Formats: sequence, C-alpha cells, structure tokens
Amino acid sequence: MPDETIEIENEQTAADADFIRGSSGVSIASVESTARSPRAVVLFELIEGPATSQDISESTDLSAKRATQASNELLKRELIEVLVPENDSAGPVFGVLPRGEKAAVQIEQSQ
Repeated sequence: MPDETIEIENEQTAADADFIRGSSGVSIASVESTARSPRAVVLFELIEGPATSQDISESTDLSAKRATQASNELLKRELIEVLVPENDSAGPVFGVLPRGEKAAVQIEQSQ
C-alpha cells in the first residue's frame, strides 16, 4: 500500500513538471533565453523567495500580464499559494508550496 502511495505521488509530480514546462501557446523566444516556459520562470523565481507578479515581471523578461497569468495557472494547480492577498497596487504576494518544490526538483533533475 505505501508503494502505491509513493507511485501516485511520483506520477503527480511528473504531471506537475510537465504542466510547468508547457509553454501554453507562448513563443519560447519571448520568454527568456533559458527557454523556460512562463510557468517555469514564475515558479523558479518564487523558489528564490515570495514575490508579486509585478516583482517577477521586473526581474525577468516576462510581461506583467504574462507573469500574472502564469501565477494564476500555478495557483489553480496548487503549486503556489497566496501569502499576502494584496500588497498595495502590486497585487498578491505568492510563495511556493511543497508540491511546486517537488516539481521544480524534477525539472532540474531532467535537464
């Protein structure tokens, strides 16, 4: 039984990593020279520490709109969470959940 639980968790982590790698129809050239999808860019920025979509936009090549969209996609998938609902006009502050950290590790190991 515990082996089944581990297998299911590994499958979920792999599915999350595939979701994060997906470009969601955005040209890779428009994201960053690292060829990471917008979701991956946002996730790896949040691993460095909590941030707003605006903060992520300012520290990467993502537009504010795309950083917000990627953040919302990760939030819906429960890979990140809202730590502070609103931070003045910059929007909510996001942080990474353990599930997002596991997916990030899998992405790093597969590169």
